[in-house]
Amino acid sequence: MRKIARYILIFLLLATITPSVLGDISQCDSKLEGDSSQMIKESDYDRCIMDNLESASNCELIKRRSSNYDRCMEKYYSTVIDLEECETAPDEFYGECYGNIIARDATKDISACNDIVLAKPKEDCITNFIFKRGIKDANECLKIDGDDFQRHCAKKVVAKQGSGFNRPPESICDQYSGNLLAGCQDYFKAYQPGLKTGLTIFGGALAIVFLGLVGYSFLGLYFLVALIGIILVVTSKDKNKTNKILNLMVLPGLGSIIDKKTVQGVIQIILWAVGLIFITLYFTAILGLILVVVVYIWTIITTVKQSQSSRHSSK
Repeated sequence: MRKIARYILIFLLLATITPSVLGDISQCDSKLEGDSSQMIKESDYDRCIMDNLESASNCELIKRRSSNYDRCMEKYYSTVIDLEECETAPDEFYGECYGNIIARDATKDISACNDIVLAKPKEDCITNFIFKRGIKDANECLKIDGDDFQRHCAKKVVAKQGSGFNRPPESICDQYSGNLLAGCQDYFKAYQPGLKTGLTIFGGALAIVFLGLVGYSFLGLYFLVALIGIILVVTSKDKNKTNKILNLMVLPGLGSIIDKKTVQGVIQIILWAVGLIFITLYFTAILGLILVVVVYIWTIITTVKQSQSSRHSSK
């Protein structure tokens, strides 16, 4: 009678739970309605499915399979608690499922991954066990069978130590030998090119932003100086204003050359050109901008003096 009562209780519990589960999944259909774009609606639908997962088969409902199907399967198998259910998982998710389960079992250690025969699932099992259990000592990897798997294990243990700018120093490898040392070194060999690429991209982006700011500063300075100089020239009583305006607007020093002050004009042009070259060299950009500012100030002073001398001579 107790067994019959137990079966009846289980049946009633299942009958109570199942409608709510189906109801949760069925609610996702409403995500495909509305005025949003098809991509947004499908993304919301997929998110709803993943939030209400009850079996791996639910992932078959995913609309945007190229981007969300694997995430759905990974999320489901990360919650599985029965090793028998892992046996039904596809090979690409089997190792992850197995590693997650044994990591939650305090009676097991990483050697449990040796039960897996296939290489990729075994590597996935090792990786997930390390990150779930938080292993920081690569000597644990000696419990793994196979040189390549020990090496893979050590590499993942070192990767668990930190990320980004918080990565461990390369000297951490000095405490290991054999496969563990090789795996530790593998991590830094893979990390260094990525770091260099990241720094190169970051440096290039910084250079573009910096040169852009310098360039806009140069243009702003150019128009400001030209405006000030033109106002000074135009408001003066000098009748020959063309050379002065050329000196300010076209090229510093050009007006001086036209005004038969060749040496002064050539020096201004050379300094102005050197300043522009320095600006484009990034590391000397500030120096170049200062040099250009000095040339423009000199140009204004020269232009105003020419206007004053022309006015006095006309008197």
